[in-house]
Amino acid sequence: MSQDSFTAVTSKSWGGRLGSAFTGFASILIAFSLSLITIAAAWLFYRPFVGVPLLIAGIAVLVMVIKNRKKKTPAVAAAGATPA
Repeated sequence: MSQDSFTAVTSKSWGGRLGSAFTGFASILIAFSLSLITIAAAWLFYRPFVGVPLLIAGIAVLVMVIKNRKKKTPAVAAAGATPA
């Protein structure tokens, strides 16, 4: 493999790794919030004073992820748009 082809492969891979990192982080946040909501549902019947704060925290994280995702979508679409 020549030096030029190695540079092309690593520069393309770097963007893919960065995108994978963001996707992985978002997946972790979504899984965390859904776990909190599930745990809170169980605690609501046993001890509501523990279940309610867990439910609020889980919903807050989920809303934060959804709100940030919708905010960045138009900028990404505009950046990838082709000039007319």
